[in-house]
Amino acid sequence: MSLPEQDVIYRRSIGEILALLCLQRDGRLTSSKWAAVAVNGGVMLDLAHAGRLTQTADSIEIDSATSAIPAADALSRKMKAHPDRPLTQWLDDDRWGLEFIAASFMDTGVWVR
Repeated sequence: MSLPEQDVIYRRSIGEILALLCLQRDGRLTSSKWAAVAVNGGVMLDLAHAGRLTQTADSIEIDSATSAIPAADALSRKMKAHPDRPLTQWLDDDRWGLEFIAASFMDTGVWVR
């Protein structure tokens, strides 16, 4: 197995790269809770890098506009609907965990079987 060209890696989202690292040799996702937390954090970083998740003096502001990162779009919509939840709860929330993120990449054609 070889790594993709460097420019291909840079076009991928942080959440996607971390999710790819969670694939086992047989193609299944790992069941590690810590891996899911890391991927969730990666998607949050994608939102922050895109300027869609910002912290103000007294709150977190979420822009739920559509982007090219399906998992980030889904997360931003969910976060916008529940603005009272702290970021740590979103990191640990397995309702939008690793399986959800991988499915969003599959649904939009970013990943294929």
